[in-house]
Amino acid sequence: MASATRTFMVGVGAVLILASVALGQTPTAPRRSIEPVSGGVYTAINNNHRTVFLVTPEGIILGDPINADVSRWLKAELAVGSMNHSQDSSYIAFPDESVLFLVDFISFHRLPNREMDYELGQFPEWMTAIRNAEKLGARFKYVVTGHGPVGTVKDITAWREYFEKLQTQVAAGIAKGQTLEQMQRDIKMAEYNQWDGFDWAPLNVLGMYHFLTDRR
Repeated sequence: MASATRTFMVGVGAVLILASVALGQTPTAPRRSIEPVSGGVYTAINNNHRTVFLVTPEGIILGDPINADVSRWLKAELAVGSMNHSQDSSYIAFPDESVLFLVDFISFHRLPNREMDYELGQFPEWMTAIRNAEKLGARFKYVVTGHGPVGTVKDITAWREYFEKLQTQVAAGIAKGQTLEQMQRDIKMAEYNQWDGFDWAPLNVLGMYHFLTDRR
């Protein structure tokens, strides 16, 4: 009898699914949000289900992922990657408040830190992360980083453009056969002289030189 009951219930479910498809109905989008709790603890809500995660210097510790679909959503909202400055840089989105928080692979109104940790490599991955953050940032009114003032997606764009300009100038110097010291002397990045850490420009040149010439 139990087996027959299970078969019947599956059959009813199949009929309901087919009826829904036939009527052209679409599933209601789940209600999802991320809210701060205390310190580095946040709660993620999916309809009437709730889970928590903890943001630490070593990465994000997630409780019950609820289901595979929620896991994919959380992965998009809490992207942890290898982005050069550290091995656990991340971004956290607060959709209701229209705030995107980025650490530590993007800074605003500040040059990249010194020699840009070139010994870790991963410059292509770093740029990919920046471009992905730029696309995501377009959905938010505010973007907050670990260094610099509160900004917007335009500040992410400015950060990307700095790297691209630096890469272009260093690549041109390499093509001309210039030494590293000559490039550090000649590449000024003067349009960024109002950014914090502007005296790091020669160290940025050194880092970019290694990004472009070191074999991995």
